[in-house]
Amino acid sequence: MKRQLLFFLSLCSLWAYTSCGYYPDLKSENCISVNIKGALYVKTTGEALKNIPVEVYFYQRTQGVVVIPPLEQKVASGKSDKNGKFNFKVTIDTTHFIDFYLSINVKQIANYLSVTQTTDSYIQRLFYNFDPDALQNISFEFYKKAILTINLKRTQTDNFRYFEVRCGLGGKGSICFMSDSKSAKNKILQEETAADVYTKIRWIKDDTEQIDSLICRANKENTININY
Repeated sequence: MKRQLLFFLSLCSLWAYTSCGYYPDLKSENCISVNIKGALYVKTTGEALKNIPVEVYFYQRTQGVVVIPPLEQKVASGKSDKNGKFNFKVTIDTTHFIDFYLSINVKQIANYLSVTQTTDSYIQRLFYNFDPDALQNISFEFYKKAILTINLKRTQTDNFRYFEVRCGLGGKGSICFMSDSKSAKNKILQEETAADVYTKIRWIKDDTEQIDSLICRANKENTININY
């Protein structure tokens, strides 16, 4: 019973923090109306992504402190229209804006990759230097997903302490393979990447570095060979 009561009180507190008109010390000037607008589209073609769920959350910064249950509330939700656009109007209590912030979230879409899954940073502009237009031109850029096959072939007989392969859209990418000469062998890697733009592959052996790149296509065989 105590556990149920605690949960109920926590929910009441959450509602008080995030709903204008219910906080005991609330003043009307602390409530602001926020218009959140944006679009989802394929970066390389401009194709609109329609009927995709979009959610807006108002939740608390933990700053290293575990909050149980997390003070989080969904304040708006919907789907992108036929033009890939979404448009929400929400009213937010800024009494505790230092501890709470907005997040506009789009879940991962099958067969697409995105580098902008959330927009937490927008709340900084919204509250610390309030701009009513700050959240009205949000872009969620997606790429069609492609699979890149990397054939690592151990063709050399040298000894080395360190070897790594980095895969990614940017010059650095993320580490997708690491080895030394003792464990070096032929290996096949398959990595998800964005279609129709250059994917860079970087490999480093001790103090030497090489870079190659290729444009991968969705639903096609994309392969690169690395001899090391």
